[in-house]
Amino acid sequence: MEHGEFHRRQELCNLRAMRYLPPGTRLPRPATYEERLLLADLVALPDDADPRSWLRRERGALVTRIALRETLMYLQELRRHGLDRVWPRSRRGAHGCRVGEG
Repeated sequence: MEHGEFHRRQELCNLRAMRYLPPGTRLPRPATYEERLLLADLVALPDDADPRSWLRRERGALVTRIALRETLMYLQELRRHGLDRVWPRSRRGAHGCRVGEG
């Protein structure tokens, strides 16, 4: 089994385990209201539902915003620690904008 598949299965098992916790058990508390609703919806999915397919189909825009925000926060951390220098400063993004300059 490849590394990514192992983590995907582990996350799926964790999600399924959350469904069977006793009422009142404290779950992770996402930062925003939308993310808390998303977690509640994921925990409420039936066992035979594929969470990744459901996320793409039902919450694609929200998941995209969350992923973008997390990526930008990660890049800010890299920059704060001076690790952004590993990327060439002259690279151009998809729309002709310079990537890595700021």
